[in-house]
Amino acid sequence: MSKLIEKLVGVLLGMLSPEQLRQVADVVLDKVEELVEGSSNPYDDMIILPMCQMIRATFSIPDNDDTGTAACPDGDCDDS
Repeated sequence: MSKLIEKLVGVLLGMLSPEQLRQVADVVLDKVEELVEGSSNPYDDMIILPMCQMIRATFSIPDNDDTGTAACPDGDCDDS
């Protein structure tokens, strides 16, 4: 079963453009940063947050907190 999931994820990722991959990575990193910042553990702030910044810098993933989500990358989707 894990091999099937691994292949499926590989196929799905292969269908995304580099910009779409960056948008997905931005959403994932935003969620990780949010969880780390909300925890009371000071060690994860010292370890995980710098790692997130290093990943962003290495793969040119801007921190687009105010521009939307992977489902609404332009940030102008209407919820109604």
